[in-house]
Order: sequence, then C-alpha cells, then structure tokens
Amino acid sequence: IAPMLTHVRGQSVNPAPAGTALPAEFTQLAIPAQRLIVERVVREQTALVLKTAPDRVEGNRAFSQLGVDSLMEIELRIALGKALGVEMSRMDFARAATLDAVTSEFANRLGLNLTDDGTDVDIENLSGPELDNLLQSLENAEQAKS
Repeated sequence: IAPMLTHVRGQSVNPAPAGTALPAEFTQLAIPAQRLIVERVVREQTALVLKTAPDRVEGNRAFSQLGVDSLMEIELRIALGKALGVEMSRMDFARAATLDAVTSEFANRLGLNLTDDGTDVDIENLSGPELDNLLQSLENAEQAKS
C-alpha cells in the first residue's frame, strides 16, 4: 500500500507504481474535498482519453455512450491508476460503467466512502484555500511527470 494510503485498513487496494499517486497533501484534506478531487481526476482523465473538454463528459452516461471503446478503457484505467495510486480491474471498471460509478469506486478504494444514506457528501462547506493548494499540488505533480 502506498504510504498515503496507510489509513485504509481492510480494503483491497493495489498501489500504482511508486511516485504516481496523489500528493501527500491529499490525505490532509477533509473527505468531501478528497472526493471532489477524485471526481475531478476521473473526469479530466476521461476527457483526455476522449480528446474533449472535461465539462463535456457526462457523469451519468455509460462510457460506451461517451464513445469509450475497449482500448480507450485500458488507457483510461492505466491513467487513473497512476493518477490516483490504486488500480481497478477490467471487470470492476465494466461493472461500474459510468463516470459517476467509477468515481465512487475509486473513492471507496481510497477509503472515501459515501454517507450512510448512499448520497454524496456535501461539498459546499469546503475551504477554498485548502482545495486550491491541493489542485496546485496535483498540477505540479502532473508537470513533473511530463
């Protein structure tokens, strides 16, 4: 398990290659902020694979309806595994089927579970500077990989 994931116990987590997971600052954020970051990463990686803008990727549409074919799915799973530090099998990815479901699955693998009633956590009370710092760290990490 990657060092940033040591708080996840009893989870089936497969780390991505060393140095490719989210920055350490990620674990210092509130869980709602972490979920928001996971959603952003999944949306942006999906948009990159589809060669479109992130705001054009609808979260509730099946990947097949978005135009993701089997090779794109492999590319997307690899990119998400590197970006988030956990992997998802082809079967789990296919079972999830939509961006929203894949986001939830990755969030669960990172220990960021949904609230008890099954709805997403409220993100309206997040600290702006806290989120800005993490987003900057993610951008810096992505630039360092290039």
